[in-house]
Amino acid sequence: MIVVGFIILFVYVFILGFACIGLIKNSRPKKFTSSKQFTLSIIVPVRNEMNRIDCLLNSLEKSKIDNKELKEIIFVNDHSEDDTILKIEQWKNRQSLPIKLLHLEQSFGKKKAIVYGAQHVTADFILTLDADTNFNTDFLQKTSSQLNEKNKLYVVPVIEQNGLFLSRMASHANCTITIGLANFGFPINCNGAALIFDRITFLHLHPFQDNYQITSGDDLFTLNSFVKHKRGVQTIQMHQNVVLTDGAQNLVEFLSRGVRWSGKMKHIHLPVANLFGFTILLSNFLVYYFLGKCLFTESYFPSLIWLLIKLFIDFISVFSSFTLYNKKSILKYTLPMYFMYPIYLLLVLFLNLIPIKFEWKNRPVLNLKTN
Repeated sequence: MIVVGFIILFVYVFILGFACIGLIKNSRPKKFTSSKQFTLSIIVPVRNEMNRIDCLLNSLEKSKIDNKELKEIIFVNDHSEDDTILKIEQWKNRQSLPIKLLHLEQSFGKKKAIVYGAQHVTADFILTLDADTNFNTDFLQKTSSQLNEKNKLYVVPVIEQNGLFLSRMASHANCTITIGLANFGFPINCNGAALIFDRITFLHLHPFQDNYQITSGDDLFTLNSFVKHKRGVQTIQMHQNVVLTDGAQNLVEFLSRGVRWSGKMKHIHLPVANLFGFTILLSNFLVYYFLGKCLFTESYFPSLIWLLIKLFIDFISVFSSFTLYNKKSILKYTLPMYFMYPIYLLLVLFLNLIPIKFEWKNRPVLNLKTN
């Protein structure tokens, strides 16, 4: 078992090391060339966002981008039951930005909102944003300048700015893996809080056509479709050019989100992503096996080496992301995260096996795929 553990650890170290190098590579200044200036439209699906949308509205209001590049900002109302729409309308009346407000009628859900918005935009590319996101004043301008005719999908760096430390650290680790591997041509993940794709390609591929019944997954189903049909996938240059979002505020929210996200994974057909995900899962579960070997057997040295190697590469992976975003103060949670994250993963797996119902935005979480 020890030999198997070290083999799995070797693959784990290779993946994270490769991702860290890719992340550093992504942070270096690049020159972007294109035969034309591509236009951008923004789609924001909203449902009961009254207490979460202020930062996004403020970011949009202060953004530095020419109206020739930003064609429109479309909010798609997914049957909000609070004063979200009133707040958006009041804000809209104070702006000179090209803002539209659409309403889902018969259909519902974030995926339906994205598709409905995509059918009403006129730009070359679409940036989808969650209502609880925010970004700096240069983000849209810098992002727009990176769009080109070669790539049809852009993975955007997203990190959590607040919330439970487990959730925040996980977001940094996920960002390292997501951006780092995609920068080397291995796109295995993306974040639906912010995603950019070519409008015509998206409507042609229709990545949600057989998975509307799955509550989550707009991001990975889009990625899966673009990769499957060999459309170009690239990353947005990362350094100080990220989207910030709210993290899970407590353990219950963190667990329920994990169950919602994990439900989509069995429907995603990205072999490299599945291999990497399985390796990461096993590596985390093996932490307690080797910890037990250290505490309860005399031959503890190999197990201690295994634990230290994994701790070191975990530290490096989150440190890479923290350094780029000046969030190094949270590094003090590395050791608690090291021992608590495997328990979290085990709980998520267990909750997927028992009939516990979770809700998201006052709707039941559904993970059934149609044929």
